[in-house]
Amino acid sequence: MRALQTTLFVVTALILSTQAVRHIYVRCLEPTGSVLDRYEPAVTTDIKKATSLDELVELYDEAHNKVKAADADEESKDPANVSGSKSEVEPYKSLLKSEKEPYKSESLLKEAIKDWESKTREVFELRYFWFSGVAFLIIGFLCYWKKLPWLGLTLLIAGFSEMIWATSPSFRGTPQSEFDRLLTNKIVLSLISLVLLLGIGFAVRRIESKRERSDGTAEN
Repeated sequence: MRALQTTLFVVTALILSTQAVRHIYVRCLEPTGSVLDRYEPAVTTDIKKATSLDELVELYDEAHNKVKAADADEESKDPANVSGSKSEVEPYKSLLKSEKEPYKSESLLKEAIKDWESKTREVFELRYFWFSGVAFLIIGFLCYWKKLPWLGLTLLIAGFSEMIWATSPSFRGTPQSEFDRLLTNKIVLSLISLVLLLGIGFAVRRIESKRERSDGTAEN
């Protein structure tokens, strides 16, 4: 039993510590700039500087209104578009149009909004699964206290597995601010998980040592 506990302790500590180091590097130290940034569309800089979803939505509304104005202007110049007639080259025209402004900016902002919302959901999932892991740890520790070591160990494994999965690395997205918030949450919760691992490991050892001493005293 003790050998299994030691093995699981070492493996869990190894995973949590390496993940925490990786998150700290990506959040604080990893270079994110490029000499090619100067050639990117202006809207890309605005996306990176955005600090809230509302800012991105405001930029998207502006770009979308420009797209509608451009479409209306194109239809006024080409009456065939108003009648709804399609030609074989229409898909190619649409592709070329998507690479021009304001269509390109609208597309970039739409993807940025989707990615921001995706990262927001990840933050919620991270906290949900991490606190679910905490619940498992509490119940598992109580099982140890009530002399149910195998059930307690099972629940502790489940709890730390939830924490490891929740704090696993994420893919970088376009909106930097929300990705940074996600990484900050993962760094903090990874470090707290390590502290919990050390604390619970120490407490379990003390409980078992006291139990062994009491059993030895009872036998004498």
